[in-house]
Amino acid sequence: MVVGIWPEHVTRQSWRVLNELAARLNPIVIGGWAVFLWTGAMKSAGVDLFVSDEELWKIGARVRRHPKLAKYHACIDGVDVDIYTPSVCKLAVSAGEVFEKRWYALREGLNVLLPEPLLVLKCEAARLRWNSRKGFKDRCESSACSGSKRST
Repeated sequence: MVVGIWPEHVTRQSWRVLNELAARLNPIVIGGWAVFLWTGAMKSAGVDLFVSDEELWKIGARVRRHPKLAKYHACIDGVDVDIYTPSVCKLAVSAGEVFEKRWYALREGLNVLLPEPLLVLKCEAARLRWNSRKGFKDRCESSACSGSKRST
């Protein structure tokens, strides 16, 4: 049974936005949706992606560089989308390294970050947001990443 902390209509909209972006770009899915695609764990309210610098423009004018964090952000149909590129990324696992070393695999038609680097990112996120709702979800997703994998 999949347990969620976000309402179904929120995760359904997020999934739709993710798939629309994947149809226009060649992104690598990271964050909550990546965990879901590997494990079947909780669905996500937001979308987190690694995108090449060359493809960033395809998202459109709605993309803004986050003034304090090393990422881009867009709100598409009410869904928060965080985008990291090789030139704008200060995560524990960099977008550039993931593209260069091909640390991703195809899952349900989407390029998804491999479980090991994904676990590193989820642990980093859990540490940074420990006392929040998202921090709780990060801890649950870290546990899911370190456990069994969903079959395709």
